[in-house]
Formats: sequence, C-alpha cells, structure tokens
Amino acid sequence: MLGVLPIIESKKTPKHTIFITVDGARYEYLKRIPTPNIHFLIDNGVSYQDAVSGSCINGTSQGIATLSTGLPVKDHGICSSYEWYDKKTGMLIYFYDSEKDILHLGPPTIGDFLKRKNPAAKVASISSKDRHALLMAGKQADIIAYSYREVVSKRHFFGAFSGAGVSDDHYSWQERANHSLPAYLEHTKQKRYVDWKGKTFVHPAIDVADTALIDIFIMDNALKILENEKPDLLCIGLVSTNITAHFYGIYSGELEDAVTVIDTQIGRLTKKLKDMGWYEDSLIVIASDHGMNERPIGVDVMTLFKKEGHSDIYDNISYFSSGATGGLYLHDTSTEVIEKTTGVLKQMDHIKEAWYKNDPAAPWYVRRFAHDRSPDILIIPEFDGIIIEEGFTEPKVAVNHGPPYRPDANIWLIFSGAGVKKLGTVGEKFDYDCTELITDKEIETLPEQLDVVPTIRAIWGSASN
Repeated sequence: MLGVLPIIESKKTPKHTIFITVDGARYEYLKRIPTPNIHFLIDNGVSYQDAVSGSCINGTSQGIATLSTGLPVKDHGICSSYEWYDKKTGMLIYFYDSEKDILHLGPPTIGDFLKRKNPAAKVASISSKDRHALLMAGKQADIIAYSYREVVSKRHFFGAFSGAGVSDDHYSWQERANHSLPAYLEHTKQKRYVDWKGKTFVHPAIDVADTALIDIFIMDNALKILENEKPDLLCIGLVSTNITAHFYGIYSGELEDAVTVIDTQIGRLTKKLKDMGWYEDSLIVIASDHGMNERPIGVDVMTLFKKEGHSDIYDNISYFSSGATGGLYLHDTSTEVIEKTTGVLKQMDHIKEAWYKNDPAAPWYVRRFAHDRSPDILIIPEFDGIIIEEGFTEPKVAVNHGPPYRPDANIWLIFSGAGVKKLGTVGEKFDYDCTELITDKEIETLPEQLDVVPTIRAIWGSASN
C-alpha cells in the first residue's frame, strides 16, 4: 500500500515536525496499558490499529530505515540490526562505520529530503540507541546525539552495549566523526547502574539501558535540543519497550512500566510544545519499528544439517545468521543447491518456510527483502520458534521479533497535529493468536511503515497557500 494515507487536512501546513520512534512497540500495548498522553494525540489525529511493518525480518535497523526513507529493505539495503555478510570481501558490515562516519544507507531520509527542499532547515536526531538516531537523521542532519550500540542476543559474549558513549559507570552522548555536540549535551551523563522500581518489581543496581529510565534520559535531552536549536525536524528514538519485552515478557510489569514511562515522556514533549507556542503548528508522528512475540522454541538448523547427514549443505554456508527469521549466505547458489537446501530446511521440525531470496514465486515479505546484502536463503520458523545459534539448546531470550506474523508486524502508527484530520483510532484489530503469516492479499489493504514518508511529505506541502 505504498502511498499517501488518507488523513491530510489541507488547510494547514505544519511549521515543525516531531518524529518519535518507539522500539518494539506492538499495537495492543495501547489498548491494554493506560496511555493518556498518547491517546490525547490520537484524539487530535489518527492512529492505525492495523498498521504493519513490512519486512521478512522485522528488526530495528530495517524498520527505522523504512520509516526514514519510505522504502523496503530491497531498496534501502539495511537488512540486519546486527552485521550483514559481504560475500565479495568476506567481511561483516554494520550499518554505520563510526570511525569513518560512513552510513551504509543509499536513499535519502526524510531529513535529507527536508534539507534538499530547504537547505536552511535544521534537522536534529537523538536516541541512546545508534540505530534510531543515525538511521532516522540521515547524512545531512545538523545534530545527531546517540550513546551506544545494543546487541541483545550476544550480550553473553561481549556485553550488550558498546560505543564511545559507554563507560563503566555512565552513559554520555556522542556525535559522528568530524561533528561536535552542542555544549549543553557534551558533558551530560546518565548514571549507568540504577535502582528500578515498579508496581510489581524491584531491580537494584541494574544497567539503566535495560530499564524504562533510559527513556527519561533521552527525553530530557531531546527537550534541550528542542529549546536550544528549535529544529524544523526533530527525531526522537525511545527504546525501553524493546529491551523490557525481550527480558521480562510482553505481559510483564516491567513492560507495562516502560509503556507508562514512554507515555509520560510524550506528555512532557506535548507540554513543552505548548509552552513554546509550537503545538498548534506542529506535526507529531509516532511509529514503531516492529512488534514482538513470545518464542520459547529454539531451532538449531546448523547442528541439524550435520546430524541429519547434510554436510554438503553445511560446508556450502559462508555465513549463518540466527534470529526469529534466520538466514544463510551460500558459496554456491545454483538452482540444484538452492532446491536441496530449502527442501531440507522445510522438512525440519518447527520450520514454517524457507525461501531463496530471488525466487519469483516467493511471497511479498521475501520479495521486499531481496537486496544484494540479504542472506541468500531466509528461514522462517513456526509461530513460537526462533532460529538459534549453532550449539545452543534454547533461545537466549524467550521473546523476540522477526517474521511477518501479526504480533511481530503490528506497530504503532500515529499522526497528530497540524495537517492531520481528527479521525481517532481507525482500522481493524489484529488477531494476535493467528499463527499464519500475513498474506499477499492482506498486505495490499494494510497501512504500513512504507506509507509514512510519502504521507509526511504530502502534509508538508498540503496547504493551499
């Protein structure tokens, strides 16, 4: 459904845009957990409860790149939240090279578009998580403040958080190479280990990046940017819904606290816009990168290849990626080899589908993912499963996200304020118990992340004057 959503109020063009991304926020949180500040914005705009992310591997980097460019993975090329394997060099590539300041994102973001339209426009982006801040901002932003790279599933090997903004006792902000932070952010620090208390839990001396408190730190400094820079476009990445769901579950007190804290931070932002006299002239967009689902069943396909006598398939794999959707990069991609590999995978327990990325008969989610950087074969486990790393017997976290099942794909998608009709909550509620993948026919009718950039651009140009 790539195009402009039917929400534009053509009488007013916003003077300012605030784009909030919320990591791993599946839509039903807004139904189950009180969120008065977000619902205030919904009442003054529109929220699509049947909105979806549109990728075969619904992850943070993929989703944020789609939200910022309005393009699927096959066009923007950000195919993994970790590294992808470069078959030409045999190297692993992360989406951002912090030493050389290279963002491996080809197409322009919404911030780049605004800069092209008006070179004097000011674009700023902030999130503790590098993926939100850098991929939303693009290459021409005036300010990008971020702190760390997060690797949830591999924390047992080398820790969960790394980067120049990470120290043993605190987090701080960093900027791109050859860029300087404004003075009011340069020396700001967040204590790393805190006591996190909620209605049903107490976690003493826990890493703040694993808690809802990290979003307070993000919003504290986002409001500083808003006040000091008065940007035309401000991107804010809030992150705690993802990490708390991974570790504690989608029905946990910790996840509820994260949603509540995020709602409070969005309320602070709305109040700040009103205090500045900006609220009536501002477009506010809230969107999430992916949903979340419980996945207690682990499938070690690499070990199964060897145990079941398929050493030829095992030896042909140049790189294997685990996750709620797995991937194989192959040395030999001849038709015979592809057919044998996918055939063996489909016979394994708890495997739903296996597709060659360039198969013309593949469903929409594979076709949209088929970039040169993507794995040659995509492995989709059953609803409750996850592809685990070789030698492991169970998932490192029991809640994850990835394939286009409804809980993985259903996202927050909210437009509010200047240039937006007041439609409230629209769309049909998803059946989260449905264990079937979203079909080609269904995707044609659903609002998507792909629609966000065209819609924002249309709103920016909507006024008759």
